[in-house]
Amino acid sequence: MYIREIPVEYREEIKEIVKRNQNTVIRFGHLDLLKLMRYYYRFVGKLIAGKDLEQTVKQNINCGVCVGDVQKYFKEKVKEW
Repeated sequence: MYIREIPVEYREEIKEIVKRNQNTVIRFGHLDLLKLMRYYYRFVGKLIAGKDLEQTVKQNINCGVCVGDVQKYFKEKVKEW
């Protein structure tokens, strides 16, 4: 079975972003969220058909469910790392 993972060299930066936003109730800061969404769709999530990474991020940054999924994914991953 193939498992998609975030490369080790990005994990420290991601840990810092999650730590910095740990007391955020709804959404992480905009720039932090953009960075996490780029990592997520580059390495883990599926891109929208016919769209590149930046187009997918731009579209999904306004989707509450998409944002929630990305934040939840990284909060859980940081606990594992």
